[in-house]
Amino acid sequence: MDVGTGAAFRTPKVLGSATFDFSVPFHAGGIINLGQKQTADGETITLQKAVITPSAVRIFISGQQPWGKASLWATVNVAQDPKTYQVQAGSPQVDGTFLFSFPNDQLSGKHGTWILTVMERENHPGGSIRTWTFRFTVV
Repeated sequence: MDVGTGAAFRTPKVLGSATFDFSVPFHAGGIINLGQKQTADGETITLQKAVITPSAVRIFISGQQPWGKASLWATVNVAQDPKTYQVQAGSPQVDGTFLFSFPNDQLSGKHGTWILTVMERENHPGGSIRTWTFRFTVV
């Protein structure tokens, strides 16, 4: 076959039908609407909700500031689990919230009291660090 010369292609013939029988697992996950507020150094942020699925945990916060001026990171500690789960960055969302996404299955299946700590370091030399702490139960 020569490329670019109007090459001919064979027309496939249908030899019969095929039936596929399979299932795909679906895990709806869960949404915890929280609405908790915490204030640090005069700034209040709200823990809006946590979306928990087997593939990721997404935590949404909102506040009074434009999120671009600060460097935010978060940790989650779970009762009866010695590990600290950390996300280094998040992202501003179109609706004005800020999203932290804990990837993979780090927190999937973890039940009990979760302690979410949000930390902010302002983006300038000598910037202050503020911390907000939230507690909620995952069943």
